[in-house]
Amino acid sequence: MGRKKIEMKKIDDETARLVTFSKRRLGLFKKASELSILCGAEAAILVFSESDKVYSFGHPCVYSVVDKFLIQNILPEETFPRVMDNLRGNRIHELNQEMTELHIQLEEEKKRRETLLTQGGPWLETAIENLDMPQLKQLMLSIGELRKNAIKQVNMIARNSTQAAEPLAARSAANNSDVFPHGYDYERGHF
Repeated sequence: MGRKKIEMKKIDDETARLVTFSKRRLGLFKKASELSILCGAEAAILVFSESDKVYSFGHPCVYSVVDKFLIQNILPEETFPRVMDNLRGNRIHELNQEMTELHIQLEEEKKRRETLLTQGGPWLETAIENLDMPQLKQLMLSIGELRKNAIKQVNMIARNSTQAAEPLAARSAANNSDVFPHGYDYERGHF
């Protein structure tokens, strides 16, 4: 069918309008980028969506182009602060959102660390060279439990998957001496 001529009027369907906005905005930014690259021009484009969200493109940077424009063509004082406040406000909102997500991740990691410390004991924070014999024995027990739980989990996943190969427990039973040398019985917790 080829390209059809589109009547220039507001698109009634909201979904189609949002899709068209997104595509046309990206196309506009691409054209501005090409103009900047091919001609060495400085360009800045600010686009406000229906919901007053601002999108910007600038080469080399929106702020430098806007500042240069304002110095050469002094705009009424009320226009510049509104444009710059919207740009900065959106960036601040994005950074606050990112900071909140990182803070949540940090709190989750702190909780995970506390859980590991309470389950694993204080030796997790101490260098292994600084542990005494009872602590080393307890560490060996914990490692043995962790190993057994890991083997159970792997075997359960292997059974549930279509690629179930030789169970890990069968392979690891033959290699116990590699993990716990010198006859350490991790099930009983002694040598």
